[in-house]
Amino acid sequence: FGARPDKTTKQGLLILASAIDQARKLNKVLTLVSFDIKGPFNGVNKNTLVRLTEMGISQIMHRLNSELHERQVLQYQI
Repeated sequence: FGARPDKTTKQGLLILASAIDQARKLNKVLTLVSFDIKGPFNGVNKNTLVRLTEMGISQIMHRLNSELHERQVLQYQI
């Protein structure tokens, strides 16, 4: 909820819990993607980032992108 006015962490978690419950009832898979837009790399350990690159994280991300290509995304407007 990113420190937005009138949006609390509790509200976000309740919405997420509801979406999980709905997906389970419909026998669907729910995927959560979260982004830290403001200062996304401020807390990244650079050594860990280098190790992830060495471990082939770019190939993993490419495969993930290919798996998600042309998938339907349900977006909840909050």
